[in-house]
Amino acid sequence: MNVKFTHIPEEIIVHTGPCDKPCRNINVFFADYIKNTVSREINPLWNTDAAEAIIYAVTTCVLYKINTGWYRKKGYDFDITLWHEEDMLYEPDKEVYLNIGIMVDELFDNYISIDGDFPGLITCSDSDFEKYKEFAIRCAEGGMKPIEILKAYFGENIEITDKTVHDNDIFECCTFPLKHGDMGENVRIIQENLNFISRDFPAVPSIMPVENFFSKSTEVSVRCFQKNFYLHETGEVDKSTWYKIRKYYFDASRLYRYIDVSKNILTKNIDDIDDEEVMCALNVVEYFNPYINIEMLRTYDKDKHIKNIEEFQDYYNLVVTGKFDNTTFEKLAKLITVITDNIPVRYFDNRAGIFSGKILSEGDRGNEVIRLQSYLRTISKNNPKIKFYDITGVYDDATEKAVINYQKLYGLPANGIVGAITWRGIADLYNYFLSSTCNH
Repeated sequence: MNVKFTHIPEEIIVHTGPCDKPCRNINVFFADYIKNTVSREINPLWNTDAAEAIIYAVTTCVLYKINTGWYRKKGYDFDITLWHEEDMLYEPDKEVYLNIGIMVDELFDNYISIDGDFPGLITCSDSDFEKYKEFAIRCAEGGMKPIEILKAYFGENIEITDKTVHDNDIFECCTFPLKHGDMGENVRIIQENLNFISRDFPAVPSIMPVENFFSKSTEVSVRCFQKNFYLHETGEVDKSTWYKIRKYYFDASRLYRYIDVSKNILTKNIDDIDDEEVMCALNVVEYFNPYINIEMLRTYDKDKHIKNIEEFQDYYNLVVTGKFDNTTFEKLAKLITVITDNIPVRYFDNRAGIFSGKILSEGDRGNEVIRLQSYLRTISKNNPKIKFYDITGVYDDATEKAVINYQKLYGLPANGIVGAITWRGIADLYNYFLSSTCNH
């Protein structure tokens, strides 16, 4: 069996107990999962060559389970567990060592490629990993480099592979590093994201003007971001800097959307509130109360949504029905009121975002599709020639038809593909209708 992975995810779903126990699932950024598990496996004072060899092995084991559907083929709805007898030990609230975090930022999209049978290491359990760790430490102390350690333990058919194929546009097919003098849409993305981040981190200066040119002010902002987020201060955007900028941007922008949608329940009667608004409100509660056993949902799933309502009711001592009844509505509305009264006004800024650089077409899914669909739904309410109703997070037939109708109306190639020009046109139209609504 050849082990050559083609997919490195942005996030993975971690089951918070043994695979056969009904425990909570949580979404974790892949690199953050590796940092956490490696920090459990490595002493931060160990030889760096040993640490690197262990990081490679951990990453490979996890990728193997994800890419082969280790748990999903057995009918489970998660990618991996945090149970030490089945997988690497993952402890969500535990400290990640700074030097380990920096190493993983640089190495997390590298892994072992093997021509032949995969070794017994693949079980990923802590007990199976101890022998390899001891071997790596001894070899590193003897002067061996990471690749030499791997080959000595697993055989000469071992290679280190560096993949840059990622989903959900954490990596936008960039050529790294991005540096002073470079031009293109990815430069604009970095500038917009850093300006967004600078609102919460004033030590990162905003960039003016925002354009497709990597200016000196961009370099200064990148350098300040690197300094404050424990990256190498180069002023250039390498893979680890790009990942961390995009991660913080996605975390914040997702929260903004959930808050924006959830506040609708404060102005409606219970019969007029739809499932997506309740889902987003529960996501907001989960974000600000990590102790509640709610699974944050990116898109609506009926069974999981009912389970989240039950967990909410149980946590707040309500009658557990799984139904969004009056007492549940009243409690949820009170919590959303408290949250929205104590966060910055900018969380309610609904203006459309810039084109991310990822071209969208039928079959795509994720955060960018959700944003596109929310714009189309608002446009549809103001322009009956563009019909769109349901935000699903999946670029389906209805989404494609709405995009084609927009393209026909505005003289663009009617292909249903959302590139930079179509995105900007839809975003501008959305912003126009949004401002018109606000002014009336």
